[in-house]
Amino acid sequence: MLIVAAVASALAAPPARPYTLEIAYGAAGGPAITDPSDPPLSLGGFGLARFEIWPNHSTVGIELSGREGFFGNDLREMTDIGLEARWNADNGLFVTGGFTHHHETPWSVVKSNPFGSMLGSASGIRHRTGIQAGIGADLPVLDRSLKDRFGVTVALTAQVFPDDNGPRAYVMLEQGISLDVGKSRAVSP
Repeated sequence: MLIVAAVASALAAPPARPYTLEIAYGAAGGPAITDPSDPPLSLGGFGLARFEIWPNHSTVGIELSGREGFFGNDLREMTDIGLEARWNADNGLFVTGGFTHHHETPWSVVKSNPFGSMLGSASGIRHRTGIQAGIGADLPVLDRSLKDRFGVTVALTAQVFPDDNGPRAYVMLEQGISLDVGKSRAVSP
């Protein structure tokens, strides 16, 4: 296992800056959780924000993410908080893996208690914790004014949950923009 990690690190370049901010939008689907006569998929859309921390000159970072969206069939609002490890390859491709926590709130609860729904404390919220993994690309946009800071992202993420309080799995497709923040790690000659 250590040999695989060493080879993977050798094939990757450390990010040029210590932090990355990302905003994105996406679509997701999972098996429906309502009446069997309903369509077999529950589909929805969401907005996403990510914050990535790249310690020292590591090719592995820590990713904090948040999604907010709505899903059909049993109309519900979904808030997703994620904590993952992220490995970036030298060509902009990346792999992620970690944990996710959902608040899935039926629309009737959102309408009757919007403040409690927003805080995650309303009665009727389905709290769920699972695992997630993803692949994607963060490709630089070559612009003189932004230098090496700006990128376009696309990612495919899968989430799996051990409970019956909602779909056991979601698949999410995301597109967004990234901005590398902080002092350049390039060594001056």
